[in-house]
Amino acid sequence: MNIDYDFNPPIDVLVREMAGMEKALARKVLRSSTVAAARPLKAAMRSLLPSRTGRLRRSVGHRTLTKSGAARTGVQVGDGIHAILVGAIRRMKMADGTRKTHSRLGLWLDQGTQANYIIAPNKGRARKGGRPKALKLGNSLFYPQVVHPGITATNWMSRANVRTQSQQVEAFHRGMVRALEKYRNV
Repeated sequence: MNIDYDFNPPIDVLVREMAGMEKALARKVLRSSTVAAARPLKAAMRSLLPSRTGRLRRSVGHRTLTKSGAARTGVQVGDGIHAILVGAIRRMKMADGTRKTHSRLGLWLDQGTQANYIIAPNKGRARKGGRPKALKLGNSLFYPQVVHPGITATNWMSRANVRTQSQQVEAFHRGMVRALEKYRNV
């Protein structure tokens, strides 16, 4: 996909202005413009997610990647390159008071899972040890099993990215102009 835009001011003028700044200030400009570019993507991701409780939708956010974190994801980060991770990564408060991310569930919904066998939960009161009732034959224990049908892939992350590519480029440019105006006189 080839995306061509006519920016005002042109992008090469903005890059030259950033090159004249000190490194820490240029990094701040790049970070704020990258975060601005992620806003339309996060909004599209939230709109494509199914909502039963709303926790997965609320967990969509962004996180700045360090050099080692970027290397683990396969992104090369160096001077003039800033990487952020966008998806279901924010920690949400659970009913038991703990805080957990929904990233695994987000990936399951995006990529899908296969059908598999799982141990059926115990019906009725919880037993000591928390295990479901089992049938004992000799030295063997047999637990009741059910087939989980799996999760159908929805590809919500890639669909959101394709849907908002042009908006991301425009938001990056607007974010860069805004950040340069802010830090020009610092």
